[in-house]
Amino acid sequence: MLFYYQTHVNKKELHVGVSHNLGYSAHFHEYIEILYLISGKYRIKINGILYDIQKGDVAVIFPYNIHEYISVDGSNRELVILVSPNSLPSFSDLVNTSEPVCPITSVQKLGEECCYVLNWLARTRSSTKDILTLRRNLIHIILWSISHSMEFVSAESKKLSITQQIIKYCAENFNREDLTLQMVSDSLGKSKYYISHIFSKGLKISFSAYINNLRINYACYQLLNTSKKIVDIAFESGFSTLRNFNRVFLEVVGMPPGRYRIANLNTRKFNLHNKLISLDD
Repeated sequence: MLFYYQTHVNKKELHVGVSHNLGYSAHFHEYIEILYLISGKYRIKINGILYDIQKGDVAVIFPYNIHEYISVDGSNRELVILVSPNSLPSFSDLVNTSEPVCPITSVQKLGEECCYVLNWLARTRSSTKDILTLRRNLIHIILWSISHSMEFVSAESKKLSITQQIIKYCAENFNREDLTLQMVSDSLGKSKYYISHIFSKGLKISFSAYINNLRINYACYQLLNTSKKIVDIAFESGFSTLRNFNRVFLEVVGMPPGRYRIANLNTRKFNLHNKLISLDD
């Protein structure tokens, strides 16, 4: 199964956003993720288990769990919260030692107060300093409700699998022009042939193709959210030449980077693996 380690351009402890028809390929990250479905239907796969959710349901995904979103009817609207466990010392023991027995619940089961908070977050678009502070405080109410209404089971190990370690390393180093399979091997202390096998047999993609996908994903974000020159974006993304960047971009996206930027001028914060509209920037 092909999946990604989700990183954020802006390293924040809290992201709150509303999305429409969120489609997100399999990925994992270091955040606690809470999805509240405002309307529509979804299918969510978490650690290989498929869940069907509907309006009013809440998904709670602890750090480093592999998950993906599949839109069902095209009329979905959802609130997505990503919060770093480092900012929540009162919940760190729960997050570090446990997992939800079932990661899906309903907003009614979380209680009236939590229901009000989730709906307030979904409709409040202001990003003043006071609102941002209030959002951070309200997250504690949501997590308190989750910790007291959901059933948890002890997690035997919170260590990343070797595949997750590889994916995480690639996500953090893809823009290094000199990145090679040997570098990944040296960093993780595993044979490069073993790592190559994980890509080809486990992820069904070659190492070079995977790295190129990460680089083009980053380039797409930069093209639509900055005024940087294309040549500068190419080098920032990890390509050694503009010619190589243009060739790979065309292969992955289907059009040259300049045309892609013009065609998507009205798209805000687009990302090949993330279509979340942030409310806290």
